[in-house]
Amino acid sequence: MGKKVFVGNLSFQTTSAHLEAQFSKVGICESESVVTERDTGRSRGFGFVETGSSDEAQKATAASNGRDVQGGQLNVSEAKSVAGAVSPAAAIADGGTCVAAMTHPAHRGAGRGRR
Repeated sequence: MGKKVFVGNLSFQTTSAHLEAQFSKVGICESESVVTERDTGRSRGFGFVETGSSDEAQKATAASNGRDVQGGQLNVSEAKSVAGAVSPAAAIADGGTCVAAMTHPAHRGAGRGRR
């Protein structure tokens, strides 16, 4: 099973293809994704790469962390999973109310009354 690596401080022009090219030099790059803004499609400045193994993830981190790519120094580290994390949409679909709906002004009331 592969290991996910967090890649931060990406330029806004960086694409998934750029990530694949960068990390394929170090080892197997099973998947890659740049996180984008929902409305504009513009990069949010970070992404994830899934490597073939934990060893390859460590090599990729050591080889890429701090490297200058497209005008910025990459911040590469092991991706941390959030235990028990549920997406807001899944929480609402299960009849719950997401925390964002209760706390963020833009989302107030988003999960209420939609059952």
